[in-house]
Amino acid sequence: MAVKTSWDKHPVPALTSQSGSELPAAVREWRKSVAQATAASAKGQWLMELIKSLKRPKNSLTAISLLANDDAGSKRIDILAKFESTEATRETIVSRAMKCKAPIHAEAWDNVGKDTVKIEAAFDQLCVYMNEFHFQMTKATAKAAPAQHAKAAPAQHAIAEAKYDDDLRNPFGGISVYFLLTSTAEKHEQKRLDTMLEQLGDYVASDCKRAVDVGGYLERIHMQYLDLVKAKENLSVLHSRILPKVLNKLSDGRHVSSDSLDCAEWQQLGIKAAEWQVLRDEDASRVSWDHVYLDLATTYEHIVTHRMRTYGGDPTGPAGRNVKFPVGVGFPSFDMDASED
Repeated sequence: MAVKTSWDKHPVPALTSQSGSELPAAVREWRKSVAQATAASAKGQWLMELIKSLKRPKNSLTAISLLANDDAGSKRIDILAKFESTEATRETIVSRAMKCKAPIHAEAWDNVGKDTVKIEAAFDQLCVYMNEFHFQMTKATAKAAPAQHAKAAPAQHAIAEAKYDDDLRNPFGGISVYFLLTSTAEKHEQKRLDTMLEQLGDYVASDCKRAVDVGGYLERIHMQYLDLVKAKENLSVLHSRILPKVLNKLSDGRHVSSDSLDCAEWQQLGIKAAEWQVLRDEDASRVSWDHVYLDLATTYEHIVTHRMRTYGGDPTGPAGRNVKFPVGVGFPSFDMDASED
């Protein structure tokens, strides 16, 4: 059942960054190429599936658990601890590897799991693959970042090999290093997403007193939305943070007093926003920000840009918010000078 790997043709690409602080971003890009190289060399997705199955015990920075299966109370081993090859540990590892479809035995796990000889043979073959991947990871991360930086790749190798000496290396060192690098990058990515979401909230809550400001208000939100989509933030999270507040704010335009200079524009924008609000109340899954933005932006261009008749006076749109919208946004279409409220 064993397959001949082809790391010589599809090596793990080198991980490079100028500093430890840049390493998480470099890892995010690097891991895509690693997945491709690994699938091509190991003849399938099984190695990445094995890595994805690893777990970090809660509140632990010095353990990585490999579980025999996903059942509660499943047998597990810590692949950062000094490995002891016993029937129990070999069975745990082979069980998980075969669940991930590792090509380590011709027979299925139901048959292999009943025979200690077959388990040992499968384990030996898995170790061959692990050693090959370990070599690839060591070579690929050798120059990941300057050694003086605490977050440079050698730190992950040091953690993976902490319980071993120079002669006996961690048989799971390669997958341990990859797990440590990518899990650290994921934490940094989540912090970045949290900051971007907070900024999105500021844009949504920003002041939009005049109908003329709506275009800039919508555009700023949409640009941040696109950046978050690119960063793979969940769409339902984005919709829940944008749609209720934006639609509520703009639909208030229906109630602008008749003595407002931009009363007609606000009322038409408000009616359009209210229509989307009704649709969302009926079935939120049918309403996306992409559709709302396109419709409102088009309405803005038609109503405001082409039908604005006068300029000046005291802005009297929906109730102002505490966060001021950037001065000058939304004015280029009118050939006016931006003025600060």
